[in-house]
Amino acid sequence: MKTENRNNGPQLDRWSFLWLVVATVLVIFSIGLQRIPLAAWLAPIFLIRFMRSRSTGRGYLWILLSLTISNWIAWGDLFTISSIFTPLLTKAIFVPVFALLYSIPYLINRLLARRLPGFAATLVFPLAATAFDFLFTFVDPMGSFGLWANALHNSPVLMQLLSITGIHGLTFLMGWFASTSVWVWEQAFSWPKIWRGLAIYGTFLVLVMVYGSIRLSFFHPQPGTVRVHQIIEAVDWPNDRMMTELPPLLATDPETFERITTGMHQKYIEDTIQEARAGAQIVVWPEVAGLADEKGTAALLARGKEVARQEGIYLGLPTFTVYPDPATPVDNRLFIIDPAGKIVLEHEKYGCTAFNLSQIKLTAFDTPYGRMSGVLCCDLDFPTVISQAGRKAVDILFVPSNEPLASIVQMHVQQAPFRVIENGFSLVRPTYGGVSLYTDPYGRVLAMIDQRLASSKVLVVQVPTHRVVTVYSVIGDLFGWLTIAGFVIITGWAIFRERKTSVEATTSPESQAPSA
Repeated sequence: MKTENRNNGPQLDRWSFLWLVVATVLVIFSIGLQRIPLAAWLAPIFLIRFMRSRSTGRGYLWILLSLTISNWIAWGDLFTISSIFTPLLTKAIFVPVFALLYSIPYLINRLLARRLPGFAATLVFPLAATAFDFLFTFVDPMGSFGLWANALHNSPVLMQLLSITGIHGLTFLMGWFASTSVWVWEQAFSWPKIWRGLAIYGTFLVLVMVYGSIRLSFFHPQPGTVRVHQIIEAVDWPNDRMMTELPPLLATDPETFERITTGMHQKYIEDTIQEARAGAQIVVWPEVAGLADEKGTAALLARGKEVARQEGIYLGLPTFTVYPDPATPVDNRLFIIDPAGKIVLEHEKYGCTAFNLSQIKLTAFDTPYGRMSGVLCCDLDFPTVISQAGRKAVDILFVPSNEPLASIVQMHVQQAPFRVIENGFSLVRPTYGGVSLYTDPYGRVLAMIDQRLASSKVLVVQVPTHRVVTVYSVIGDLFGWLTIAGFVIITGWAIFRERKTSVEATTSPESQAPSA
């Protein structure tokens, strides 16, 4: 008598709705403003288990509802920074979209895994989840900001995998862990049935950990550093007040607007001169430090060129140009000026509004301290763009930032090392209203300062002038494309096996026998 495949049909489980509730809670602490790594490892296990215990259609609708609720709670007040719609409307649009997209791998796993034999079925979910994550980063206006893998921010050993695969390697690692755990669960933890599968996944996990441990323990940046002074805050305006109260003044009281912004710029200039004479070779300001109207921006750039030339320094000067008509979008740019007073980099911010990633080009320039480039704040959340820094052999990346919401400060700090490990550059991130930091090319945070807590408003660091060559910087998103290819192959295999089984069933002697 033929044994029934355990993968076919719902696996009846009277506790299934308990697993759904548990998963909903775990997802809240996996992807949003408060991330717990253990929650991110466990959440997919319970979602897969629930989906396998229900009929496909109803199970998927419950999963969709679960992810909608958890995403709504997890993202808190993030959407208050939206300038497109009202915060509530923006959240009402994006949360269901995110839930829909991130629920699809669970549906695919439910449909395909039951058609595949044994442990091979565990590959469906990680391939589907990784392929969808990879494709989604090309069109998501938030880039990699909400990816599941970001939850592993405090796992530096595992994070070294990014130097080969990019962030999507961690997604695959976590997804395979989840599907393997469910497979073990469904085998009733029977050792004779599960030991081979556990050995396969365990070997993969151990290799990742050994690679990460060796990379962190035995490899360090080459000798040679440059002294960088990050001016965190040279003004007394709280972040939220400066962003909400100053721009409207340009229309209602332009003289007051000019007096306040000119005073702010002068303070930054004075502090720059002071830091240059204290030994700084590079001085960088935070995002929005150069808030002004068009006339004020031109004057600030002229003064910045003069100071850079007089003091013999490189100056990272972000501008934030506003207009009397509030409907006109602000012009948010980063300028880097060399010791000759020439602009060697002009970068327009694309993060949080990017839908044209293929058209964005990063500028890199050579200096006596290595090759450099720069972007602004959440530009760093876009792996496909920042990978240009790896391909262009950038040694130091400057990322002036501004945190308009206290709730996302920690998220950006946690995510910053991901791009560093992928591409092998050092990161200098002066931040207004949040945490400024410096990381080495291996993603180790070696210096940081929280503007909200510290009395000092300048972070002085010696930054390595040599990058670390990574596999990812050479092969780019090859791993992401391979997961798509793997997903197509395993889908074809599942369909082929299903059709073969159907043909065998209809042509078997038992099916041809006359009924009694």
